[in-house]
Amino acid sequence: MSVESCIPVFPSAYRRESSNRPVRVWFTIAAGLILGVTAIRAEKVPDIQPGFALPDMHRLTDTVYVAQLSPRLWVHTTVGTLADGNLYAANGALLEDGNSSILFDVGWTPEEARTLLDWARLVLKRPVSKAYVTHFHNDRLGGAAELERRHIPVFATVFTVDLARKTGQPVPDHPISIPVAPTGVGHDAILLFPGAGHTRDNIVVEFPEERILFGGCFLKAGDAKGIGNSADADVKAWPQSLKHMRSIFPQVKLAIPGHGPIGANAVGRTLELLK
Repeated sequence: MSVESCIPVFPSAYRRESSNRPVRVWFTIAAGLILGVTAIRAEKVPDIQPGFALPDMHRLTDTVYVAQLSPRLWVHTTVGTLADGNLYAANGALLEDGNSSILFDVGWTPEEARTLLDWARLVLKRPVSKAYVTHFHNDRLGGAAELERRHIPVFATVFTVDLARKTGQPVPDHPISIPVAPTGVGHDAILLFPGAGHTRDNIVVEFPEERILFGGCFLKAGDAKGIGNSADADVKAWPQSLKHMRSIFPQVKLAIPGHGPIGANAVGRTLELLK
């Protein structure tokens, strides 16, 4: 299904409201979830493990969902199929940046990336100008080919580019230096390599005006029961990397994990699971 077929479900005043009126978001820590109140019409998400970013998101297609967290920040959840055939939900982010937008992680497939790109261009009226991927796994960069087909640069650290090439993943076309110090991209996004953890190349993104952190798979959801895929993890280094990240971004109030619901205790829960 193309995003063009989804456009009529958006109310005509949708972008006018969300562009000119501040989007107020109320948070509750109950059950480790947050509830976002926005101008977007939401629907209950499917029961797909390990859960969606929010319990109510707007469906663009059967595998792509979005929700607005602030006037300029969105979370997207895309659904992929694992090797065993099970469905699995993964989170990313999109930041409206002036007349364009920046995509953080690009979905599992080119089709999902296409949906996100078309939605940003046709509905938000903020076409994606560039994207960043947070590590070399397929749930982060599987859709990169669609961006490259449209000549939209896909940025990743030199470490991520090397690992993607070695493991047969799509290779991001714009390598960048590893952001060992906080590195700004766009108006309100800061990249950081906190140290090895879920993978040796994982980076995180802070949105300082929102006090929200997109942790990718470096962070586990507050209700996570296990540490997840650790095949490429550095479990010994991970706790110290988490503490380092927390020292760099002490003002963060909420975190978007790579999988599962947004919450306030992702760092603490990840440390607990690593014990």
